[in-house]
Amino acid sequence: MYGNNEQLEAVALAEAALEAHVQAVQAVSSTDLLKQQVGGTHYASMTLQPWEYISRNELDFFQGNIIKYVSRWKDKGGVQDLYKAQHTLQFYIRWQEQQHANNS
Repeated sequence: MYGNNEQLEAVALAEAALEAHVQAVQAVSSTDLLKQQVGGTHYASMTLQPWEYISRNELDFFQGNIIKYVSRWKDKGGVQDLYKAQHTLQFYIRWQEQQHANNS
């Protein structure tokens, strides 16, 4: 899969991208953005959209993807989205285990 350094670099880039996204979402009126959706209605019909939850709780890239896949599975990707969430969670668990092992 990934070497440890490549994995850490990829995670750092993903976290930086997420932070930039959080700042951008907070800088713009989310009410206007939440009324729009490109490519379907699977998020727009939700009471609380995944990106709103992810942003407000400052979740990282992996947590955000897991939330996204689990939230939309019935209206978009079906069971395949649940498998995507599972795959992302497995990767996230392994990464967290490595982080804790490296810090011990």
